[in-house]
Amino acid sequence: MASGTINKYMDGIDTGWLEMPNANNAWVKSGSYNLYYRLCGNILSIQGQIRLTEDWPDTTGSYYRQIDTMPIGFRPAKSINITCFINSSGNNQRIVSGRITNINSTGGGGAINLTPATNNEPITTNQTIFIQGVGFID
Repeated sequence: MASGTINKYMDGIDTGWLEMPNANNAWVKSGSYNLYYRLCGNILSIQGQIRLTEDWPDTTGSYYRQIDTMPIGFRPAKSINITCFINSSGNNQRIVSGRITNINSTGGGGAINLTPATNNEPITTNQTIFIQGVGFID
């Protein structure tokens, strides 16, 4: 690998951990934890613990949920899958599919979307969702 390629991924900006702005008001902190993101070079990381502000599925019966949108400058060129899970009763862990969408042709994108692994397992507002993900923004 040429040193210029290594520098693209390792050198440059490191924003440190920043709090997600919660633009959609779709979630709240889980205890003292929050949702954070970080850009180091072109590597985007997201992690945290949240609780939804409404039961899932919502009143329309939709299991798909956009919980937030990455700020401009932090939106990936390709969608990033993120790992999410819930500790439900009896400490049984349930998987929730997560994705940060790619930048679209109009410069939008960056949506953080969650979907339960199976539609017959609703998520209630008192359950904590743990989120972890890493990807490249270009």
